[in-house]
Amino acid sequence: LELVLDEPLNAELQIVQVIRHAAHEQDQLFVVTKLKQYCILSYSPEHQCLMTRQSGSVRDRIGKDVEGGPIGVADPEGRLIGLHLCEGLLKLLTIDKSGRVSKMDDCRLSEAKVLDLAFLHGYPKPTVALLGEDPTWERRYLVTQGIDGNTAQMSSGPFEVKSLPTTASMLIAVPPPLYGLLIVAGDVILYRSRSSTSLVQVQIPLTSMQASTVMEDPDIDPATRGIRILLSDCLGKVYLLLLQPDPSADAGVALSFDLLGETSGAYSLAYLGRGIAFLGSYSADSKIVRFRTPEEASGSGNSGNSRIEVLDVYENLGPITDMCVVDLDRQGQGQIVTCSGTSRDGSLRVVRNGIGIAAQSSLDLVGVQGLFALRAGDDSMFDEVLVLSFLNETRCLRIDGEMMSEAAIPSFTEAAIRTLYAGNVCGNRWIHVTPAVVEVIADGGAHVSDSWSSPEGLRITVAAGYSEGVVVSLEGGEVMHLEVGDEGKLVGRGHLTLQHEVSCIGIGVIPEDGEDVMDVEDGHGGGGRRVVALGTWDEFCVRILSLERFEEVHAEHIGGDVQARSILISRLGSVVHLLVALGDGQLFSWTLARTSSEGDAGLTLRPGKRLRLGVQPLDLRLFRAGNGEVAVFAACDKPCVLSGDDTRLLCANVNSGEVQVMCPFHAESFPNCIALATEDGFTIGTIDNVQRLHVQTVPMHSEPRKIAHARGHRCFCVAAERHESIEEYGMFQEVQLASLHFLDDVTFEELMLTPKMDLDQSESVMAMASMPLSIDGNDVELFVVGTGHEDEECIEPEHGRILVFVLTGVGQDRRAELKCEFGVRGCVYSLQEFQGKIICGVNSEVHIYTFEKVDGLEGEFDLRRECFYRTHMLVVDIDHHGEFIAAGDLIRSVTMLRYVPNAEPGMPGHLEESAHDYAASWITQVHMLDEEYCIAAENSNNLFTLRRDVEATTDEEKSRLQLKGEYHVGEFVNKLVAGSLVMRGADGGRTPASEVTTEAATSESKMELQAEKPELGAAKASGTKEPRPRLSTDTQVLHSVLFGTVSGAIGVILGLKKEDYDFF
Repeated sequence: LELVLDEPLNAELQIVQVIRHAAHEQDQLFVVTKLKQYCILSYSPEHQCLMTRQSGSVRDRIGKDVEGGPIGVADPEGRLIGLHLCEGLLKLLTIDKSGRVSKMDDCRLSEAKVLDLAFLHGYPKPTVALLGEDPTWERRYLVTQGIDGNTAQMSSGPFEVKSLPTTASMLIAVPPPLYGLLIVAGDVILYRSRSSTSLVQVQIPLTSMQASTVMEDPDIDPATRGIRILLSDCLGKVYLLLLQPDPSADAGVALSFDLLGETSGAYSLAYLGRGIAFLGSYSADSKIVRFRTPEEASGSGNSGNSRIEVLDVYENLGPITDMCVVDLDRQGQGQIVTCSGTSRDGSLRVVRNGIGIAAQSSLDLVGVQGLFALRAGDDSMFDEVLVLSFLNETRCLRIDGEMMSEAAIPSFTEAAIRTLYAGNVCGNRWIHVTPAVVEVIADGGAHVSDSWSSPEGLRITVAAGYSEGVVVSLEGGEVMHLEVGDEGKLVGRGHLTLQHEVSCIGIGVIPEDGEDVMDVEDGHGGGGRRVVALGTWDEFCVRILSLERFEEVHAEHIGGDVQARSILISRLGSVVHLLVALGDGQLFSWTLARTSSEGDAGLTLRPGKRLRLGVQPLDLRLFRAGNGEVAVFAACDKPCVLSGDDTRLLCANVNSGEVQVMCPFHAESFPNCIALATEDGFTIGTIDNVQRLHVQTVPMHSEPRKIAHARGHRCFCVAAERHESIEEYGMFQEVQLASLHFLDDVTFEELMLTPKMDLDQSESVMAMASMPLSIDGNDVELFVVGTGHEDEECIEPEHGRILVFVLTGVGQDRRAELKCEFGVRGCVYSLQEFQGKIICGVNSEVHIYTFEKVDGLEGEFDLRRECFYRTHMLVVDIDHHGEFIAAGDLIRSVTMLRYVPNAEPGMPGHLEESAHDYAASWITQVHMLDEEYCIAAENSNNLFTLRRDVEATTDEEKSRLQLKGEYHVGEFVNKLVAGSLVMRGADGGRTPASEVTTEAATSESKMELQAEKPELGAAKASGTKEPRPRLSTDTQVLHSVLFGTVSGAIGVILGLKKEDYDFF
């Protein structure tokens, strides 16, 4: 299957139904959003897009929304759509022959509570079945209602069932030729035919079904093969219900029920035909699966003989209950680790920003040290041969149509020697360099037209070529420039002797204006100026030579004690860059500029960036990205792609493992690809044009709730919950169990010396943080965990614990040891490190705890409550900056507190209220930008910024937090955390928020823009042109705050300088 269309609707969808009127041949989508706006969408094959046929509102002016969520059903013949949006009302939308809603009617329902609806097949007028519940008598029942298409009046239907199992929850209309209705209960499925009054039932495992769909295939006759219905439950199991005609059975139908397999919990099902279905989930990944036959399943060797084969996965991070931003690669680029999913579908998701590689072909060839692509000749657009260089041999792969096979090209493969360089030169020839000889090869490798070797027998160490020749370095510091003549003869064009041996060579082009670097490299450009850059082993210097004169025109000292291992000159964007890669993973860049138009001597270098890309030697190769732009691939233990714009050098991580060497490869059967060699093998693949988010899934098989990262010991602490059945007094009951897992931050495996720790029954982890601490002069890292005990008899937990774990050891000897435990009267809902202490929200109070050394016991400590503050309903989140603390309350918005230490050493300090937001906001998260500004999220899916007025002159003004900006996210925000997914500069840091305006625009800015509008209009009328503000090139992001939502969305809030904000 191929994804044809991915269209954003910018709304939270609550109802999606497929409708098709009898007069139409194409399905349409009927969609209702959370704000009760509807639209009818159809697909246009001509334009390959969704077309909006109609839109409007189905909101009622009065009425109470249904508690279980809205229900929408469509008549099988496309005549009516029924919407149960408000209690006691059924809204009917009549669909005309054009496929549009012609009228809406509201029908009063006598049922106190409607659990499900279904339109029945085979009746002359629309007939709807309602599954109702009578809370007074605690019973569930079924009624049917006929609907008059003209007046929308409802009348008694063909049948009813007065008593159903109390677990009945779902209705499924049975299509022709069997007709009737299925009622799904907890451990049974009931079938009510159209003609018989008896109920046929089939027993099923006790579960809760979530979704169903009818499997309709045009080549399967339901009259003989029966009707197949897919069902999925809350545990991720997928079942097949088969209804087969059977005259000997009750109601003439026999039911059978089978388990197909187990996958992620699906809350919607859509059958696509030919045994393929879409399983949609909001608590795990959605999937496209294929259902295998029993014979295929038994012969596949899979565990449990599952009949489900996953064809494609659509990642879903929701719900995000917690997340942290870490720099696992130590490159200054953040990665998000989220706690995602529910129940057994729970997992950790590692989200990183970078460029992905899609593998097209791979071979198990290890030990590749060099890769070179060769075209058949000058006129060929495609590469034909791929040369693979190993330590003591060279092998070639040839592309023939769709096939790739190993080719025996004598010039390359006969001698057991590695290749230093291979490339195309003019005259339909190849040039091949080994440690012993330089060869010019003609006729596709048939024979050698000329060769060159050192007269003194010196070994060739490094080589680099271009479209007309090659530059090689020899032992002892000699450098030769060899050019290929018209007859394919090698001609010496330059010779230079250096004091030190050459470590790397780069031949670059400084193109003329309007020329493309890659065209010049391929010999198709106008020429430009060619220069040679040399790196040496012992003097830590880069020398630039004129290729034409082969004379040194510039020398640049790198400094340090690490040699250059790869060097490249190229124009990236509009700037010519000199890139020098060192043996320790560092990259130096300079911009190359002309100071004179006469000769090559007019070149100057301007300092650029210094980046650490990895810890192993880099290899730089030029390639053309899929969007046509020239870029540089840096192969190392942490590969990345370098590109440029008008002023900057940009770096994007490649989401791949270690890459040893790379070369561009553009074959007819592998267009716009790259070839990569890794420790595991050799791969040909395509590279993404742009950076995007890549997600790694770490299954937890339980529900992760909280996470913290210890940078020094490189491990995570993850709190997870699971549900288990335990036996008490001979009866089984389901209980909730929480546990703590300590995981390595690279492999995500549990620390060998610290198995998971189970908490008490009904105890939940509500907060977690990592922090440093100095004990007896020794610096240690801690994990601090806050818990609460659930009590069914109490509204809020009455007791909880603060657990402190000390991390010790390195590598495989790392362990987490529980050092102290402190009981609190309430639940610890939030927790953070604060000036070497612990600040936490316990029910309605803010507490500060300090560490106390235990006398007589070295390295032992305990907790003591230093002070507390109580004016809240429930402190759900806490953040701090400096001495100021922002406390988010469940109802009373945000309070800003100030910690005042005691003037006497060793005496406790106290908390005092600095300012308060007097609006009634139900806070979910709060984050402080600095001592004045904070960002808060609330339960109506909004973000807003508050400011403490430090310039206020009265006590009343000082005590109020000013609302400075609001932004409707449309998502329930569960977590706010400082961080970024892009590589940070060396000068990153926190800047006072008084110099920044966030994306939630301030009210003052709005007022200023409104005041300027008349002036702009007057200037335009007078004929003067208002100058457009220019964005400065040094635009700086002052704050970067990431947020995660219940639906799995990740967003970013950026703080900009005032002038940059005004520009946008």
